[in-house]
Amino acid sequence: MTETWGYVRLSQEGRDTSLEKQKESIREYCTTNDLQLVTTLNDGKRTSGFDTDREAYQTLLSKLDSGDIEAVVVRDRARLARDFDERLRLLTLFRDCDIEWHVIEAGGRIEIGDVQTAAMEAVHAAMDHAKKMAEIERARDAVAERMDSDMDHGRPKFGMEYDDAGEYQVPGEDFDLVVDILRQRADGASYSAIAEATGVSRSTVHKVVNRRQWYTERAGSKLDIGAAEP
Repeated sequence: MTETWGYVRLSQEGRDTSLEKQKESIREYCTTNDLQLVTTLNDGKRTSGFDTDREAYQTLLSKLDSGDIEAVVVRDRARLARDFDERLRLLTLFRDCDIEWHVIEAGGRIEIGDVQTAAMEAVHAAMDHAKKMAEIERARDAVAERMDSDMDHGRPKFGMEYDDAGEYQVPGEDFDLVVDILRQRADGASYSAIAEATGVSRSTVHKVVNRRQWYTERAGSKLDIGAAEP
């Protein structure tokens, strides 16, 4: 059987298939196609295909260079890399080392050894690169627009969530911990003591305390806890 390694990453939760679903699809594919799945490398959540310093990705490259891998299986072409030049480097590596590349959403093995197929894969790489760059530009424009309109942007702060319109952060499921942290701090408790009492990391406690005014502006009467940080 062909010794095979899988690879997964998640660029943005909610938009990509989950890591577990990616792994399951790789396992099923290998079983169906008589491939010996040695392991599936995982670069985790919120990892960019433009970042070549990903730990699991670098491990994969090292194994490819050393000839320890006969085949690689991924959910889609962009999992390994979104950067055009990096994808070309991978295509060349696959061709030079005669490594099979299986892309589940593309229907299976891509015959990189064929010149015409390799040329088409270069086109796919260029399209993936351009598509992602357009997404990044749209995201930047959206952030700028939200900032101009005084809307919140970015990931919700600890204890907060976005309102139904997705415009402003409001108290969420863990907001009671925010209140507890600020109350204990107002009573003179140390950051370490608060972290131990609440089960929240010390760095998060520090951030919550530093953002007291921000929380007060958004939570109003829900944050009526007495004196502010001295």
